[in-house]
Amino acid sequence: NVGSSYSKLGQHHKALEYEEKALAIRLKAYGEEHPDTAASYNNVGSSYSKLGQHHKALEYMEKALKIWQDKLGNIHPDTIQSNLNYAFCLLNQGSTYKAFQWLEKLSKALPPDHPKYADLLKTKNQIQSKMKGFRPQQSLPKHKKKKR
Repeated sequence: NVGSSYSKLGQHHKALEYEEKALAIRLKAYGEEHPDTAASYNNVGSSYSKLGQHHKALEYMEKALKIWQDKLGNIHPDTIQSNLNYAFCLLNQGSTYKAFQWLEKLSKALPPDHPKYADLLKTKNQIQSKMKGFRPQQSLPKHKKKKR
């Protein structure tokens, strides 16, 4: 919680310091595959994202997501929140279309009455609004050479 408090104050380096300590404690106490360890991985990833180190953030968020999927299932609220965090990290990294695709796939798998469904749609719509006029790259048609 100390790391979270520093993060809310905008002191992300200090937050990361405490979140890494919490991760080390949870790894020792629970091991690598425990949902509480996943929470620490997610917190560390979030701090790295706020510090602009998105590749490192994605690494930690992927670990958290895998644990939550394996231990809690794909539609558990913690797993869904982890997916949302991952999509935001992709967005912050500049991978807008990839973030949208990630949430598009997730929204098709999630039942509309799920407690996190509204959050998912809100996030997906925010990303979609940033994509106005964006078209994924498509291969250009090849021109045939004219016969003479």
